[in-house]
Amino acid sequence: MRRSNAHRLARALGVALSLTWAAAAWAVEPAAPAGAEAPAEDHLDILLEPVAPGEEPVEAAPPVGIPRVPEADLPAARGLVNPVVSDPAAVSRGRLLFAAHCRVCHGPPDIGPDEDIGLSPPPRDFSSEAFQNARSDGEIFYVIKHGVAGTAMLPWDGRLGDREIWYLVTYIRAAAGPAP
Repeated sequence: MRRSNAHRLARALGVALSLTWAAAAWAVEPAAPAGAEAPAEDHLDILLEPVAPGEEPVEAAPPVGIPRVPEADLPAARGLVNPVVSDPAAVSRGRLLFAAHCRVCHGPPDIGPDEDIGLSPPPRDFSSEAFQNARSDGEIFYVIKHGVAGTAMLPWDGRLGDREIWYLVTYIRAAAGPAP
């Protein structure tokens, strides 16, 4: 579905405002220990680098069969159990968190990201049945908490608590369809 220029401008403005907020939040973060690079620094240079429209091709998203969790951490991530899945308020709390922090890049979880978002690689499409079947709750939790190097997915550890991240996982599952 092609979007109007006004829609693209509004979406770009929303992304820019979210990234500005994120950059400001990370700017007040305590400095990393000497010799260690802060995790957000791996991402901010990618996000804040100016690129003229059409100058750089947008990289395709990796197939959902390729996890974004580092191989060494994958067994532990897959072993994580969602502690809020039976909490009746988890979905509504996750919905609010998703609207505030995730929707600008990922789009509605039942529809997916806007094709014109311009992030390279594009954000994961939570509405995809293939994604829902390929990723465990623990993998989704891990990616939200730790981010993904080389993508616009910043780490939310320290910005959101573990319980809030689990609320997001629960909402992503509920809003996109039945959990695998």
